[in-house]
Amino acid sequence: MTAPPTPSQPLQILIQHLRPQRTSAVIALTLMLIEVGIEVSYPLLLALLIDRGILTGDLTQVMLWGGIMLAITLLGFVCGIISTFFASDTGISFAKDLRATIFQKVMSLPIRGVQRFGCASLLTRATNDVHQIQTAVYYCVRLYLRAPLAIAGSVVLALVVDAKLALPLLLATPLLIIVLHWVIRHGMQLFLAAQEQLDRVTNLLRENLRGLWLIRAFDRQSDELRRFAKGNAALASASAAAMRLSEMTVPSLLLLLNLCAIIILLQGGERVQSLTAQPGEVVAILNYAFRIITEFSHLPAILTNLSRAHSALQRISEVIAQSSEQITTSATITEPLRRPPSVAFKDVLVRHPGNPTPALGPLNFDLAARSTLAVVGATGSGKSTLLQLVPGLFTPDEGQILIDGRPMEDWLLTALRSGIGYVQQPVQLSSGALRDVLLWGGVTADESQIVKATTAAQIHDQISQWSDGYQTRLEQRAANLSGGQRQRLAVARAILRKPALLLLDDCTSALDVLTEARLMNAIGNLDCTVIFATQKIASAQRADVILLLDREEGNPIGTHVELLQRSATYRRLVQSQRDAAPEPEHA
Repeated sequence: MTAPPTPSQPLQILIQHLRPQRTSAVIALTLMLIEVGIEVSYPLLLALLIDRGILTGDLTQVMLWGGIMLAITLLGFVCGIISTFFASDTGISFAKDLRATIFQKVMSLPIRGVQRFGCASLLTRATNDVHQIQTAVYYCVRLYLRAPLAIAGSVVLALVVDAKLALPLLLATPLLIIVLHWVIRHGMQLFLAAQEQLDRVTNLLRENLRGLWLIRAFDRQSDELRRFAKGNAALASASAAAMRLSEMTVPSLLLLLNLCAIIILLQGGERVQSLTAQPGEVVAILNYAFRIITEFSHLPAILTNLSRAHSALQRISEVIAQSSEQITTSATITEPLRRPPSVAFKDVLVRHPGNPTPALGPLNFDLAARSTLAVVGATGSGKSTLLQLVPGLFTPDEGQILIDGRPMEDWLLTALRSGIGYVQQPVQLSSGALRDVLLWGGVTADESQIVKATTAAQIHDQISQWSDGYQTRLEQRAANLSGGQRQRLAVARAILRKPALLLLDDCTSALDVLTEARLMNAIGNLDCTVIFATQKIASAQRADVILLLDREEGNPIGTHVELLQRSATYRRLVQSQRDAAPEPEHA
């Protein structure tokens, strides 16, 4: 794991993904600057129109300055339309590239890196957080920079018109900047807390949607509603605290600015009466004051979005800052694994992060090439962890794994994994046509090879009875199939890879005894090394050797007969399954 991202990393990520959009951004910003320049010039032109035209009754001056104002208004309209187009392109393209970067990073993270964040948090960061930053990028290019530029331009031009009348605006500006800086800093912390609460709510939704049937079966709807209401209330409270900061601060600043406008109006009236100031000048400075007030009225939305975007960028940088899975370090074997390999574990030990108790090991065994190893043990003994170590999904904390006599570090992981067929628990199948699902992962096979694989997996006969056969559409997560059908399709998919090493993680748990026996016999006839985890002793007996994961007995390994002689735990496991088996019916 890497250290938390430094403050420079979010900025680097922002710059990196804005750089390809610099042309669109520059065009949008340039047009926006022209638009702001036009807007802040209106009061100045209005002053000239009043003082030189209206007060003197000079129609020529009225037409001149009125015509100039109309022309630049049309120019500002055109600039605004084009600027909006390029600002939109900047935001959308930025978000597209950032999502691609996050997805690429997640695909390259070690398994433990993914587990560190959790699926719900990664989904929120790749969707909601990216959207927050996309919105901020668009509005920064199109609107947000307008406010400080318009305020600064209004103050400067007000001073140009009459420095004495504009003095209240000048004095108020530093105070406004200090207060806004404080609001932004604290707002970012509050919105970060709100985003974390959003992660928790998203996780609750995900859990409830995935476990909806179980919730109803156990009549837990009211309990889950209360649990969600608690999380939802925490999210609302965190969001309200963040919103309250800007919503309470900005009205106070607007009050200050309105007081400045009143002072300007009073002083201006006195100076017009004393003939030390022109009416147009007073009107211009008041216009600048009200423009500043208008821009400040937009600040709550600006501060809210920028604070959310900053928090989102920090969260995204945490993902991008993680180290990717090392697939080339010191690798000397780059040829794909094609022949059935031997597999050896030498003092392998695994600990889960934050838990000092070993999750697996220390583990020692040697499995010969083309042999079959059954891994049995109690729930939580580490069967799935063992299978995940073999393809290098994560590395052990201690010890060494040898594949075909070579340490795991010598293998280019992509080369090693190209020769591995893996069926995980629970089974994961993509949606789409059944034939495409079976060939998922870039596998090429003709119809006869597909039929041969599905026949070995004991699923071909059922597919043949379906109206669309191998073109049957699978729904998301193959929800239109039974658990046993999903398991057998996953086995067929693994067989189609023509694996040199086949890893099966309890892939027969949903099968009846007869189907399971046929499937295991078919797997035994494959030309590959097989490691399978199972809870069933009847299945384990078909293996060449059995590994019992039991730290108290030192994780013994041997044949069924040998373990019966050497292991009390194994004998109890065998006896418990015999006692649980139904007695045969008598005629």
